[in-house]
Amino acid sequence: MKKTLHYLIIILFSSIFIISCEKKDEEEEIIPETPLYPSMLIIVENSIYNDIESKLNTYINDIGTGDTTALVIKWESGSVNALRDTLKKYYDEYHIKGAFLIGDLPVAWYEMDGPDNFDNYEEFPCDLYLMDPDASYTDADANGKYDSHSSIHLKIGVGRIIGSSSEIKSYLDRVHNYKNNGSLVNESVYIFVDDDWEPDYLNYWEVNTTGLYSQTDLCIDINETSKTNYINKLTNQGAEYVHQMIHSYPSSLAIHYQGSSEYINTNDIKNYNFKASFFNMFNCSGARYTEDNLGMTNVLGTSYGLAIMGTTKTGGNYSPNNFNSALANDYNWGKSFCYWYNNTSITEEWSMGLCLLGDPMLAISENTKSVLININFPETNAEQLENLYKTAIQDAKNVKVESYEDFIIKHPKYYK
Repeated sequence: MKKTLHYLIIILFSSIFIISCEKKDEEEEIIPETPLYPSMLIIVENSIYNDIESKLNTYINDIGTGDTTALVIKWESGSVNALRDTLKKYYDEYHIKGAFLIGDLPVAWYEMDGPDNFDNYEEFPCDLYLMDPDASYTDADANGKYDSHSSIHLKIGVGRIIGSSSEIKSYLDRVHNYKNNGSLVNESVYIFVDDDWEPDYLNYWEVNTTGLYSQTDLCIDINETSKTNYINKLTNQGAEYVHQMIHSYPSSLAIHYQGSSEYINTNDIKNYNFKASFFNMFNCSGARYTEDNLGMTNVLGTSYGLAIMGTTKTGGNYSPNNFNSALANDYNWGKSFCYWYNNTSITEEWSMGLCLLGDPMLAISENTKSVLININFPETNAEQLENLYKTAIQDAKNVKVESYEDFIIKHPKYYK
């Protein structure tokens, strides 16, 4: 795979570099007298840059009011290895903390079998590859998908948004509104735990709810965890932060209620315009951003979405306490994810597909922080996790997801 990114012009404005892959005459270069040290990268698909430039400039001005500076790179072509090399360069030189990827950009793919006694081969997008540019990855059979890696210690919070120019502009407007005017929705937490998790959580929550703030709404009893209650909550008062544990496919939640499954798909999310800004989605493949998916729809498809943590494969965040604690202690979304991953024991089959969608530099509101600091999820033991994984695998077999080969056909410019 050939690296074709060229850094040929640097334009300085509002404490920002813009690096373009368009060729310019050498005399047009503007070199700042004093070098700037970016704390984040904004990497934008070149073909949409002009359409979103004015909104992006507003975003840049908003983040430039503090100690955050950004380097904007217009990306025309180049493999995911080139993208990773770019992140590594700026991490090594400037110790960047985050990277916001906007548009159709390269993707690393990973393949793996499930644990012993599980018939579960998976191939999936893997953004952990970008978040630790020092880890070593191997493609033993040279089929384009990594299949092993060294130890991983996340260093860069990487978030993506992928959509039309109009969707991206609306999203950047929403971020601007959030940063300047505060929460877009009721500052509270909504926890929805579906049937297969209920035995592990119900008694725990019954004895611990007295310690929770009134801004926390628990939907956990199997008689209450229905599609109707989920929709009613997110279309009426809503909640700024939603933590949900629900079986799913890339484009559909499958809520188990009274012996059958009730589905909420991406079109429903758009049509109902769910009132929620941040999601911790324990939804298998629900953030598989290479195809129609729940995660990107929650971020771009409503008037309230800002960021999610989700997964591109079977798995999810079954031990969220460190993540919530980091958010409650003023870490942004990307830094909280890195802290959680590096300080939480979570097995590979659950974690390799985890990713962030949305601006990784966003932080939750103060009132929601005060709620999260008082919430502790119970720890799930190995037997419970094995049973849950087995159920998730069986559910996943009912739906065909797009493959690495499908992705290459749709994105040939990154595989020349």
